[in-house]
Amino acid sequence: MVDAIGLAGLGKPHHQRRISAARQEFLGFGQRRPMTLSLTPITEVTPVTATPANDVRILPETGCAIAQTSVGYQHRHWGTHQEIAMNPPAHSHPQIHFCLKTLTLAILSALSAVPAEAATTCTTTYAAGGNIAASCSVDDPDTISWTGGALSIFNGVTVSGTADPQITQTGTANFLSLNGAVGSIETLGTLTSFDAVNVGFGARIGKLINRGTYGNDDGDGSVRIFNGGEITELWNLGSISPGFNTGIQNYGGTLGTLINAQGGNTPLTHRGNLPNKYVTYFTGASTYGKIAFSNIAGGTTLNTYGARIADGHNWASGTYSSVITSTSALTISNFEAVSGITYQLASPDGGLTWNLVIEAVSPVRVFAATQRLSNSPAGPAAQIIDATPVLLAYFANLTTDQQLSEAATQVLPLLAGATSQVIANTLAKTNRIVQTRQASTRGINAGDAGMMDKNVWIKAFGTRHDQDNRNGASGYDGNSRGVVTGIDGNLNDRTRLGLAIAFGNTDITGNGRLNSAEIDSYQLVGYGSYAINDRTEVNLQAALGLSQTDGQRIMTTPVVGTAKSDFDSVSLHIGTGIAKTFNLSPRIQVAPQLRIDYIKVRSEGYTESGPTAINPFLNKVSKQTTEALELGLAAPLSFQINDKTTLFAELGVAYDAINEAATIDSRFVGGGASFTTTGIKQDPWVKRAGLGLTTKLNNGTEIVVRYDAEGRRGFLDQSASVKLRWAF
Repeated sequence: MVDAIGLAGLGKPHHQRRISAARQEFLGFGQRRPMTLSLTPITEVTPVTATPANDVRILPETGCAIAQTSVGYQHRHWGTHQEIAMNPPAHSHPQIHFCLKTLTLAILSALSAVPAEAATTCTTTYAAGGNIAASCSVDDPDTISWTGGALSIFNGVTVSGTADPQITQTGTANFLSLNGAVGSIETLGTLTSFDAVNVGFGARIGKLINRGTYGNDDGDGSVRIFNGGEITELWNLGSISPGFNTGIQNYGGTLGTLINAQGGNTPLTHRGNLPNKYVTYFTGASTYGKIAFSNIAGGTTLNTYGARIADGHNWASGTYSSVITSTSALTISNFEAVSGITYQLASPDGGLTWNLVIEAVSPVRVFAATQRLSNSPAGPAAQIIDATPVLLAYFANLTTDQQLSEAATQVLPLLAGATSQVIANTLAKTNRIVQTRQASTRGINAGDAGMMDKNVWIKAFGTRHDQDNRNGASGYDGNSRGVVTGIDGNLNDRTRLGLAIAFGNTDITGNGRLNSAEIDSYQLVGYGSYAINDRTEVNLQAALGLSQTDGQRIMTTPVVGTAKSDFDSVSLHIGTGIAKTFNLSPRIQVAPQLRIDYIKVRSEGYTESGPTAINPFLNKVSKQTTEALELGLAAPLSFQINDKTTLFAELGVAYDAINEAATIDSRFVGGGASFTTTGIKQDPWVKRAGLGLTTKLNNGTEIVVRYDAEGRRGFLDQSASVKLRWAF
């Protein structure tokens, strides 16, 4: 047995010695983390095969081993693998020793920590085939384009990245030989070799989609899976030639899910180990996949059977013969459910032939899915989809309630009509800014500075909006920013009038992150007050507004693309209140106020635009009206710190007597009747709080900083603002 020498001191036990940080990073494949290296007798260590270069290999679990006694070293790495290539000695015999038996501590100390190497970008064009010999990545929107010759992916090589598919084949090529790993491959052309796709020696393909043709009349399998090779999903939407043997041959490999559309008089043939799941794929009402199993290895039980249909077609009840045939009697353990479809497999000959019998197709397949998942906002649209075959066909390939319900949600109008609520909230924000200005002219919040004859003021604000999902409707979050500026003065000793203009920009995003809108709002506000006596005042506001909305609605199912919208809205606000000021002390005042405010927002109708692929589910939206009638009570409190500075706080509550849910009427461009989408119905009770500070500069300029929060159940607005006022 060969003794091991400790890495960080010969006096410590050799089976568990600590390594310096630099050495830990090297031995730990570039990651700085505490690590204990255990060295055990060679008989307990997984052997490390020496290479002709007499490499020293660093292993995180078992330490390091070298091939021969050596002098000199060269450090190299790729990805997470690191090696020290040793110069071959003039003497010694091939024998695996533990590292540091002959690699001295001085040499190890000289090794510098090397960070993990970034993944190499893949070569993206293989016009005449070639080899992928090193791991690489290919990111969306790029893909590896293979248009001719043979393509080989070497042992241990991984093709990674965000591109999907990562490799695309077009034109006429020879074959694919895979000993590494690839996430996804799509073939659209022809692979002419009798062994069109070879997956072996531990190789793995996440998803292989064939939309073209594989193989010829020679060879023993157009797709060969062997020696630990694995294909997680194989979609045969084209043709795989059986050659003189079989289309797919799987001996010693793994095929997870096989989805097959090849049928008619040339069914797909398969030999060897059965796939874990087999799916019959319909490409039309009477065209569907068939498969013939033979020479079955590893058992005659098919774990799972399923059925799917291509976009643009609808399910139909009936019997579809010979979807599976086999030279050995098969048993089938599980059947994949298809929402709204009742089916079974029947075998008239004891498991050699299987017929698919679709017994019933629900006429409310999409609507029923939304109801089972309590997705009430999508229910009306789902009913229209169920009643319109041209629209329903886009939902045919969705198999679960969750998929159907989510697809119905994604085709609804922008933010389910919530944009009008957002515009109303923006208008109300401006109204409350003007209200605080009116309050300051009573002496509340600003000492006696507001009693000057004429004033000009400007206020900048920023607001954060958070609306939770409510009543089955998706909420949103977003931000607003804007500025309000105004001028006011005394008409006489009891009457004060003012005029303000406001601009605000709001961006909101639905909680599902697929819907978003940007809203520009412009408002003109007239305001005034009348002092009944020294302590009691009546105030009035009237505002007109214009808003411009640019929206986008991303769909990933049942179609893929972005619908865009552009529409205007007009708004109206009328409000009045009465306030009475009480002096709690020479420096403290409180002015309770009762208010009533009416807001109305009317949005014009519009038709969404988008690419042709999503045209059936673009929305023609009708005019929309949103109203609110708030009855409120507020109690502003001020504390005059000194002649120039005042601290103020405010608490308030309001009740929306109308409190309508957001509703929007629309119809699909692709057909069907109109439907009403009911979105968020907010809680009618509104709670408000504010805190701020006012100070006057020596030149008479007044500065006000303020924080305000407004909340309903499941909704929160938080604002920060700065106001400047000058008297003239």
